Amino acid sequence: MQGSKIVPGRIYAINYPAHESGLARFHVTAVVQRRTRNTGSPHDYQTDVEGYVVEEQKPDVPINEITRSAKSLLGPYEEQAELKARADAEKAEHERAKKEREDNKAAVVTWLYKLTGLTPHHADEARYERFGVPFNDRFTSIEINDKGINALLRVINGEKS
Repeated sequence: MQGSKIVPGRIYAINYPAHESGLARFHVTAVVQRRTRNTGSPHDYQTDVEGYVVEEQKPDVPINEITRSAKSLLGPYEEQAELKARADAEKAEHERAKKEREDNKAAVVTWLYKLTGLTPHHADEARYERFGVPFNDRFTSIEINDKGINALLRVINGEKS
């Protein structure tokens, strides 16, 4: 985050893998800007923030202040927590929809085997014997080889297998 936008006394979000949400609250007590070079560039300055991680503080223990780079602050905590919650919800919905698609494909393959009377193959066999499996559940589709097509045509035409 830009050092000029950080206000002492406010709480900002930082990445914190130890917390279940992945975010922690960092209470800023001071913003320190130092000149590290003298080339006349705005990149000559380094901004650090001093403060403490709220989740690490314990009652009856002195505050453990630390210094972090201003770049490690993600933004105001409330905004970042809301964005993270929204992203997590979208990811969960995406995973649910993906599982539903996978389950639907598996159900169709099972139904095709029942309809044609062919013997289903074990999932491991299907992986290694791709061309010998009549109905193959691939990444985004179901492949039907010649054996499967012929079996389906026999069923459609009312022939006995």
